[in-house]
Parts: sequence; C-alpha cells; structure tokens
Amino acid sequence: MERKTKEILFGAAIIISLLGIFIPYILNGQLRLTDARTSIPASPTWPEKHLLVEQPKEITEFKNQILTPHQPNESSAKKPKTWVISAGVFDSTQEAEKWVKILQNKNFPAYLKKEQITKSPPRYGVFIGPKLQKNEAMNMIKQLEQDNIHSELKPYHPNMAFE
Repeated sequence: MERKTKEILFGAAIIISLLGIFIPYILNGQLRLTDARTSIPASPTWPEKHLLVEQPKEITEFKNQILTPHQPNESSAKKPKTWVISAGVFDSTQEAEKWVKILQNKNFPAYLKKEQITKSPPRYGVFIGPKLQKNEAMNMIKQLEQDNIHSELKPYHPNMAFE
C-alpha cells in the first residue's frame, strides 16, 4: 500500500474508535456538561477584641526613638581586622590548583577562590590565610619571596574581589 493510503486508513480507525467510545455515553445521557461553578465562602468576620492589642509602654518608647545605622569611624575602616596574601590569579583551574598544592606542600594555608564576572571567563585566585596579625602575614610574604614566589598583602573580606 502507498503511504498516503495507510495514513488515511489509520486516521479513519482512530475516528471510528473514538466514536465507538463516546456514542454510547451520549445516547444513554451519561455524558453531560457539568456546572463549573464553585462555592467560595465569604471572608470571615473577626470580633472587635482581636482588632488591636495595646502594646506595652516600653515597646512604644523604643519605636519612637530615632535609630541611626552604624557608621564605622575612619580608623576602623582603614585598619582591617584580618589579612590575606594573594599568591596569584590564573585563567585555568588546573594551574591554580597546582599552585595551591605547591603552597600547601610548603605548609602554607593556601586555598583557591573562583571569581566569575558576567560574560567573561572565570578567574581563579590563590590565597594564603587569613591571618589576624599583619606581622604574621608579612613574615609569610618574606618566606614566599625567599622561594621566588611573588605575593601581595590584602585586607580579607569573605566576598572580596581579586583586583
């Protein structure tokens, strides 16, 4: 048989089978359109006593105070509390992981951080630390310079960028 004839016969078979299923329901009156209305109850009404509860005097006094956000003074903004050493920024994760392993083998607390800027390839930073004391971090930099590893001291912030 031709393909077109097969398609016609297949379509006719589907139509006949659908008619065979639905005609008995229509003739017996079992197939009816149902009412799609829903009955949503009206919104509840609350008694008067639940409308407002008087707040204690201390709370109202606290709310009336003028609260200002914390403004750090200049000396605390310039002196970070934690330091980190930047040992390099790489374009490939393999190169960055290699440097992390090298530094960890030299007993430095090195780690890798990925930075993704929109529509640009990711960069991988290798960092050592963080250290609470600046002099500890400076001593680590001196040790790295003895091994010919260029590094840079930076203030540590959890979501710091590589710069």
